[in-house]
Amino acid sequence: MGSNAARHFPLKERLENLTEYIPECGCWILMTSTDTSGYARLGVNGKLRLAHRVSWEVHIGPIPEGVCVLHRCDTPSCVNPNHLFLGTKRDNTQDCINKKRRPVFNGEPHGMSLLSEEDVLKIRVDKRFQKSIAIEYGIDRTTVSDIQRKKTWKHL
Repeated sequence: MGSNAARHFPLKERLENLTEYIPECGCWILMTSTDTSGYARLGVNGKLRLAHRVSWEVHIGPIPEGVCVLHRCDTPSCVNPNHLFLGTKRDNTQDCINKKRRPVFNGEPHGMSLLSEEDVLKIRVDKRFQKSIAIEYGIDRTTVSDIQRKKTWKHL
């Protein structure tokens, strides 16, 4: 059967036909093209859509406007509805951070940081005028103030 004929199957059947089931982890990997982040895509009504969102709609139901479909398994091409859950963009970002999939550049690792963590800890306890501290470290007085009030470098 040609690839055009396959597009005429009901969407749920198309998903099943294009899926490789991985029993060890429970993932259902959609064997179609992926985007640059590894998310499987599926043509639906002439448009390429993210397959995990299509799977959610087919197996669970509609996705509210502005809501993301997230992966519990962290496998972008997985379409197993049991591995998916709904969340906001903020939930998605926090999920990335919690699972250490997204680098967080606080403090020294940040490319624009002029200070070390040791410098910041010294600035926090320094009792001199902020202007004097700022001159010593080559930073602005407001930066010293923000550090001392723990408005910045909160992770320390």
